[in-house]
Amino acid sequence: MVVLQWVIFDVILTVKGVCTMSNANPVLKYAQRAQQYYMMHLDGHKQKPSKIDFNVRQLVKHQSTSSKAWRSSDVRQTFLQYFKDRDHLYVHSSSIIPPKDAGTYFVNAGMNQFKPIFLGTVESTSEMAQYRRVVNSQKCIRISGKHNDLDDVGKDTFHHTFFEMLGNWSFGDYFKQEACQMAWKLLTDVYKLPKDRLYITYFGGNEALGVRADLECRDIWRNIGVSADHIMPFGCEDNFWDMGDTGPCGPCTEIHYDRTEAGNATRLVNTGSPDVVELWNLVFMQYDRQANGQLLPLPSKHVDTGMGLERLTAVLQSKLSNYDTDLFMPLFSTIQRDCKFEAYKGRLGQDDVDGRDTAYRIVADHARMFTVAIADGVRPGKHNLDSKLRHVIDQCLYQSIQILELPPGILARLVPVVVDILGDAFPELNRAVDKIQNIVDGAEHRYRELLIKGEEIISKICTGGTLNGNMLVDLQDGVWQKTGIPLDISLVIAAKLKIPNIDIEGFNKIMDLRKEKQRAAMITAAGRLLSQQDVVFLRNEGVPPTDDHYKYEQVWNQESLSFGKLEPGKVLAMKDEDGFIDQANERDVFMIITDKTPFYAEGGGQVSDIGTWENKNCIIAVENVQETNGYIVHSGRVVSGSVRIGDILQPRVDTTHRQQCAVNHTATHMLNFALRNVADDVTQQGSRVTPQKLVFDFGCSNMSLPDTCLDEITSLVNGLIKDKLDIYCKEIPLEQARSVPSLVTLQNEVYPSMARVVSVGIPVDDLVAKKDTGVRASTELCGGCHVDNSSRVGHFVITHFEGMKQQGTKRVTALTGNAAMQSLANVKKLRLSLDNLESMIKAGKSSDTWHKTLTSIEKQLFNEEDQVLPKIDREELIARIEKMKVKAVSHMKNVQKAEGLKQVLEKMLQESEGKKYSVEQLNEPQTMKKIVAALGQLSPDKPVMLFSGVPKDKAKKTAKFLPANISRSAKQTIAVAYVPNSFKNKFSDEQLIKATAEAWVTHLDLLSNGKRKTIGSVESKALTDGDVHFITLYTDDAQPLQYYMTHAQEYIEKLNN
Repeated sequence: MVVLQWVIFDVILTVKGVCTMSNANPVLKYAQRAQQYYMMHLDGHKQKPSKIDFNVRQLVKHQSTSSKAWRSSDVRQTFLQYFKDRDHLYVHSSSIIPPKDAGTYFVNAGMNQFKPIFLGTVESTSEMAQYRRVVNSQKCIRISGKHNDLDDVGKDTFHHTFFEMLGNWSFGDYFKQEACQMAWKLLTDVYKLPKDRLYITYFGGNEALGVRADLECRDIWRNIGVSADHIMPFGCEDNFWDMGDTGPCGPCTEIHYDRTEAGNATRLVNTGSPDVVELWNLVFMQYDRQANGQLLPLPSKHVDTGMGLERLTAVLQSKLSNYDTDLFMPLFSTIQRDCKFEAYKGRLGQDDVDGRDTAYRIVADHARMFTVAIADGVRPGKHNLDSKLRHVIDQCLYQSIQILELPPGILARLVPVVVDILGDAFPELNRAVDKIQNIVDGAEHRYRELLIKGEEIISKICTGGTLNGNMLVDLQDGVWQKTGIPLDISLVIAAKLKIPNIDIEGFNKIMDLRKEKQRAAMITAAGRLLSQQDVVFLRNEGVPPTDDHYKYEQVWNQESLSFGKLEPGKVLAMKDEDGFIDQANERDVFMIITDKTPFYAEGGGQVSDIGTWENKNCIIAVENVQETNGYIVHSGRVVSGSVRIGDILQPRVDTTHRQQCAVNHTATHMLNFALRNVADDVTQQGSRVTPQKLVFDFGCSNMSLPDTCLDEITSLVNGLIKDKLDIYCKEIPLEQARSVPSLVTLQNEVYPSMARVVSVGIPVDDLVAKKDTGVRASTELCGGCHVDNSSRVGHFVITHFEGMKQQGTKRVTALTGNAAMQSLANVKKLRLSLDNLESMIKAGKSSDTWHKTLTSIEKQLFNEEDQVLPKIDREELIARIEKMKVKAVSHMKNVQKAEGLKQVLEKMLQESEGKKYSVEQLNEPQTMKKIVAALGQLSPDKPVMLFSGVPKDKAKKTAKFLPANISRSAKQTIAVAYVPNSFKNKFSDEQLIKATAEAWVTHLDLLSNGKRKTIGSVESKALTDGDVHFITLYTDDAQPLQYYMTHAQEYIEKLNN
């Protein structure tokens, strides 16, 4: 009866949910009365389902006054259209991959793509420089850094790894008044949220900062009509926003929604209560924070607002949980179809006893995150964003496999559901469904494989019941196998193996040290750049941006590169570690800015030029060149003399350095082209071009690439080199460049309105005109330095290919020109050394001699600093040397056995000298046949009988076939008799029957009373003048080995007499 009553109660709750959505008030009231009755009736029963603990009271809270049933897609579109109707330009969401040099975190806020505007670093010729009013819905991921929601996902109803940030921006256009008015009208007039349920917070001031309360904002809200008791001041933590320790910042105002039954949430605002939801944050960027903490007014004020789609949708759909909206429920339905457990119930905390509702939320949330991330070009891997994606997928798989016990392939089956929900807003998802499914299937296969392999490895290394920090790090680094085992998987395995001590703290300390080293390197690099405050100072001082178009005025001669007569530069600014200076003296380390320069600033993956600035009074060594907001900053030191502001200096660019950079940069473009012909869906992730080598990072939809791809890539690039293709570079309008077929651009890169096209083999004008020249080669937007013809690259070899057989970012390292040719010469030299080594081993040279040669070759193979080799050849040489080592070891064993056999023979011959026969005991039964053969050759006229005990581990498994009169503890002994023909010829036909090898061992058989097993007669190929017979005896205390040897001697003695 009670069960039936609970079923009725569930029906009531369902009816109420539907009524709340549709605003069917009469039915809703009936459901409320029914609920009260059943609550009273069931109150006496002690065992209540966890449904009661889900705060039923909250289900009768405020319902939206809107009669519209809001779908999430309608919520999003309404927001975008509202602002487009108010002259806002729609700018599509940027990729969740941040721009280069923007750190290793995902894009986590709507404003990220507009940072150049806020920082004043936007190129004046770029499209972004024209933005005034903008609206969009930005894809955001928060799983690292300051904003990290990963650990909270699943534990509550509102944290997510991926979410959409609805936002509108004003860049120097409207400010507080218009921003507040538009926000209020949208929420109350369009979305129809009740005004008395909305609470406003504003910045209450901070004496330490010297910033007063934002009373202007407070008064704007009052004038709009918000009740005074619904407007509250808060401090910096809640209502002052900044981008970092320095830079643009300002007060913000937030709009909160009240879900409480009473409708009076003043005391709950900003307390973290789930009854009050922060809906919208409006940031007013009006200050520029200096390094000393001082806040200076920005010359141009901006508005940056953000509202989470998931939270807004939950409010408009009258749901207490974001997970109960149409953004997540279809995912739960798909999971349920494959799950043997009950459907999602929305339980939290202690109510979720088995953790399955938490698992539902985590799997659904993470499926959204990895679908979006992979569509934008991230691949599960070992470094940076790739490692973070892998961590999320692994967490998702853990919940799917260990908690929900879902069958293989569930993650791939969730992908189309995510795309169906989000695809209209983000069409890029629709184009990537197959790719995403293939990648997550590969990730799941790897996860399950690592669980098996990892268990084997951890079982071996963890013998003392402890997995220490170093072990966990080594597992992750792949010390015991090529594919590393992440901490998450190690912990799952450790739990299964019931390992009591796991040193996670030690692991974290080691990883923190690594991060600290990386951070120190980043700080060192940042020291070569101008800060935002430096840029403001220079602009205020009237220092113009540097004219650096001279960097492209290189001339290619028959053999090398040179510059014509370079324009001198005038010193406009200098800076050392203490600030801007007027003079620098000998040995001073500083930065210098001139009005014009031919030096190439680091960019596009290419390192900067090096060289000198000189005049009759000084020489300045230029060691690094960087660009900041149009200023070219030369970092270096004064070699001699001194330099002052206003001095005129002559530039001297190191042409050898520039030439090799240009060679490797062009080779990088050709490599990119070759990869796109070999792998699927290649996306460039980064590159590093130096005079010594080139490094190219890329992602592709292939989980692994075949071994043959190395040959294909190398052949394609060297083919372009042999074709002697001209390299064309030309600036054209960006929109015109984007129309060029097969144009390669960097994802999430902001290009200037005039873009530089670099084409291998086809004139840029022909590309624009779409002329078919019959040439298929690389075409990219690039501001780097290049050669004039592909033949100048000389030759191309790949020395490393990281991640070739794994998911995630793959990295190719390659050499060109003389360095490539030297690597091929290194291969030829090593092959000759291996040939000589092989000959030495075959010739039986002493191990000391050839072991030294082997060590020398291995050192050359693995010491990459001294001996760079092409990857294909290195692997072939390593495989060859491994086979050779096996052969060498086998050869050594044979030599050692032969040496031991020789010593045994010499001893036996010595001891039997003068005797007519020999009966001996040996320690190694496996050598008996060889010894008999050798004795037959060395002493062909002498009969021999040998005995040897068999070690227990070598004994034949015959115990179960033993006769009843033989003890199971009896030992096996092998006896072999050799009787030469010359010995048998002494006997008559009647006597001969006793003189055969078989007769000798038969005699032993009679002695053993059946305690033996005859193996049979074995005719040795080496013994053409005699016969051999083997027998296996069982010796024990009553009949030991010596017993048989004594009788054998007596038997042969009688024959001789």
